[in-house]
Amino acid sequence: MVMDSQPTSVRSSMLMDNQQALARGVVVMDSEELSWFLSAYAMGALLGALGSGILMDAAGRRGALLAAAVPALLGGLMTGRGTNVSMLALGRGITGLFIGLSSAAGCAYVGEIASRDIRGKLGSFYELARAIGVLLGMLAGEFTTWQHLALICTSPTLLYAALVYCCKESPAYLLLKGRETEARAALQHFRGADYCIDHEIRAVQESQKEAKKTTLKLADLKKAHIYKPIIITLTIGAFTSLCGIGVLTANLSTIFKNSHASQMQVTALRMRGSEDCRAAQCACAGQSTL
Repeated sequence: MVMDSQPTSVRSSMLMDNQQALARGVVVMDSEELSWFLSAYAMGALLGALGSGILMDAAGRRGALLAAAVPALLGGLMTGRGTNVSMLALGRGITGLFIGLSSAAGCAYVGEIASRDIRGKLGSFYELARAIGVLLGMLAGEFTTWQHLALICTSPTLLYAALVYCCKESPAYLLLKGRETEARAALQHFRGADYCIDHEIRAVQESQKEAKKTTLKLADLKKAHIYKPIIITLTIGAFTSLCGIGVLTANLSTIFKNSHASQMQVTALRMRGSEDCRAAQCACAGQSTL
């Protein structure tokens, strides 16, 4: 999640004058190039999210999470070692690809391995972890160059890959592929040795059988139990994106610099910290409560 923190600190570092920037080996961008640099991340995330379903079906949830580590490392290295605008933008796009892949696969994985009573709260902790990662990245950006920051933000990927490698595959995915013995072993691992998994295994199998029998048609979109959740999800997503919080976060330092605000980075960090508090409230209280 820390990788999401790079745009704000990178943009702040790039606002130095050209002579100072060239002396320090920094790639100088105009406003249009910098906009492409920041937007490449979102475009990569879109492509990653669209392709995540195919990858999860072919390699499994755990396999998709492991595969996502490759663009994370590659994108971070290209961003940190890039010497021109094209390489930097491509690096950000590849990093976004990792975010799109890991977000979809991670949410699916957590939803399939968690018990019903904690599934919703565990899903909320994803946003909290992402927000904390951005805050830590902004803090690190206060003490290093943006090239080093990009490499620092890449290093947690190694820990991420090691931890995912040690995890079991999703029992639901294993059952879907007809590997019941492995699914039972995985579910027993997640629930504990004293937990009886038979009822849960049967419930997942019955759910998958019903899903295979049911084919969704365009006419089904008229049914309330289908179109209402879709409308709610799209509305929340649209308001979240259209409010501009992503753009504001990526340009916090620039906004405060142009407004001649004192302690520019401190103010930006405070705003970032307040967002972390809101994410923590969401994780603890639940989305519907807030």
